[in-house]
Amino acid sequence: MAIDLATIDPLTLPSVSLHERLQSIIADLQSLNPLELLSVSLEKRSQLPVTSGIYFVIDTQNEVRYIGKAINLRERWRNHKILKNGLLQWRIAWFDLSKEQLDIFESKLICKYCPDLNKLYPFKVSPGRIKEIRHQQGIQQQKLAEALNWTPSYLSVIERGGKSIPLQTLNQLCKALNCNPGDLLKFEPD
Repeated sequence: MAIDLATIDPLTLPSVSLHERLQSIIADLQSLNPLELLSVSLEKRSQLPVTSGIYFVIDTQNEVRYIGKAINLRERWRNHKILKNGLLQWRIAWFDLSKEQLDIFESKLICKYCPDLNKLYPFKVSPGRIKEIRHQQGIQQQKLAEALNWTPSYLSVIERGGKSIPLQTLNQLCKALNCNPGDLLKFEPD
């Protein structure tokens, strides 16, 4: 299944808010299977297209090991540092995406797959989302802070979206709230 999200122009969708448009596109990503996308081995990376898009590095056991974005996929992989590790049997799967959408979708996909080779990427929580989810579940701020071994003031700063957090912290927060990272993140890049 090859998804060409670059052809989706959120501004031409029916009259709904930008947030709703992005939610709709992001929902389509939930069914995305990187193993079904077009792919080439790292050894044949010169066959990558000269387009912007999101790429997945997939190992020989079909595990997603890295997710990235590129304005020019072929150029991005010409001399990538992973090539120095002798992993030419791994492959790159990709889908085309407009330059304007790269940051949003890369963040969402990193949250979904948590690939081990991605650095701890700083994320900002959408203001009010943690509090909203806490209230829906009847969890007091003090109890959540204790469960996470955080101070209530630290949790309060994160709840307001005033501090970037690494993926590990985001996952810890989602586990405590029984939600997905996409439920908490801002939709616009910093």
